[in-house]
Amino acid sequence: MTDKFPVPVEQPEVPESVCIIPWIGMEVNSLGNYRPCCLMTDFVKDEFGQDLHASQSTLTDAFKSKYMKNLRAQFLKGDKPAACEACWSEENAGRKSKRLNSKTNLAY
Repeated sequence: MTDKFPVPVEQPEVPESVCIIPWIGMEVNSLGNYRPCCLMTDFVKDEFGQDLHASQSTLTDAFKSKYMKNLRAQFLKGDKPAACEACWSEENAGRKSKRLNSKTNLAY
């Protein structure tokens, strides 16, 4: 008799400071700028440091950009990106941030 289910894969250690939003979301504001979260203080940039804009770049381009890859890497290293200061400030004040609400509601 063969097993119907694959062997479980060991999950990597995820730092406490990780935010799920950069892996699942992307916003386009009314001016056409991209960012993964409406609370971020920065917009997704191209390789020259210029804001990506919906008139010239697709949502997929923004999501797969070097900027987003670097943001995700910062989270996986346990860093707290400066552009996410709104959440860090909320958490430092003892309140539940958008990051923590997303973590709870999306159960990662």
